[in-house]
Amino acid sequence: MGRVIYIISVLITSLISASVLADIYKSVDKEGNVTYSDEPVKEEKALTLPILNVIPPPPPRAAEIPVTKAPRSYKIFNVTVPANDTTVPRGQKEITVEIAISPLLRPGHFIALDLNGNRIGEPRKGNRFHIELIYPGTQRLVANIVNKGGTVVQMTPAIIIHNVAPGPLTTTIIREKALDAAKKHKANQEKALSEGDIQKAKIEKALSEANIKKANRYTPKAPQAPQAPQAPRGSQHDQPISNIAP
Repeated sequence: MGRVIYIISVLITSLISASVLADIYKSVDKEGNVTYSDEPVKEEKALTLPILNVIPPPPPRAAEIPVTKAPRSYKIFNVTVPANDTTVPRGQKEITVEIAISPLLRPGHFIALDLNGNRIGEPRKGNRFHIELIYPGTQRLVANIVNKGGTVVQMTPAIIIHNVAPGPLTTTIIREKALDAAKKHKANQEKALSEGDIQKAKIEKALSEANIKKANRYTPKAPQAPQAPQAPRGSQHDQPISNIAP
């Protein structure tokens, strides 16, 4: 098909060139043969050729716009320490978390940890964390890659951690630390109020209240005193004093 179009284009170009550069003459011999020439024969008159309909060439193709592909996600991103289904020994207050990631973090990306759906600390560039285990029982740990706006770009599979309930001594230490932290934040709140920093005062107040709640969770409950047995209904104790027989 392309070759046919090429031949037609050559013929059209030849005809146009002939009509522009020289006149065309037609002659007929005795045998009726028709001959066309650019030289007159026996004073033949030049022919007036009709204007050919020339098909304009197709417009040039627009330059292809390069498409920038979105960067691929991280090939490797998972929690390597602790292992899944790890049991933390009794009395251990914190654990180390290590993240494997490849390629390296891109600019504007950070790593953040979530424990039971709650964000722990602030996102940062490092891949090694130390977190405090406060609540006993089964914990669910997930690492996230977030951007500057806090949007999660990628997350690891969840790691299950079993935290053995702390003993009485550990409970006392946690409660005392929480109370000390509550006092510290309370003092910071009063200082912020005196300086007119209302926003900071609100933050310090919230932190103080959170530590008080934490201390309350680790405060042992006093045993309830046994209740005195109640007299059965219909006994003499339920009758008016005037009706009791002597």
